[in-house]
Amino acid sequence: MIRIPLLLLSLALSCAAWAGHCADAQSTAPPAATAAEPYRLEAVLDRRDGLYTVAARTNLALSIAHYGGAHVPGEGHVHLYVNGRLIGPITSDQPLYLPPLVKGDNLVRLVLASNDHVESIYGVAAEAHVTPD
Repeated sequence: MIRIPLLLLSLALSCAAWAGHCADAQSTAPPAATAAEPYRLEAVLDRRDGLYTVAARTNLALSIAHYGGAHVPGEGHVHLYVNGRLIGPITSDQPLYLPPLVKGDNLVRLVLASNDHVESIYGVAAEAHVTPD
């Protein structure tokens, strides 16, 4: 098991359906942390039956109930990107299978997002590299 500290994460919904719902989400560089209590993220990468999974541990309240709704401070989800492509949201701490990876280096990027998909509100992102055998 590979543990990579990040700054927030959880489980995703259907890739195609979600990507269409959040087609205008953009990955941006996170601003410097200014919150009194910064949000934390730990991504746990694992390999099961030849496929890679990612699970998230965070102090942000991950919400499927308010997903896509109005911003609620301290609540939201994680945007999951693989090689720059938006894969979907992570809305729980359960493991999520990554899509098929390319040979060589693959970049997994996680970004905290508010319920209404704004990534700059929390300003937290993390990256991990995965190289399939």
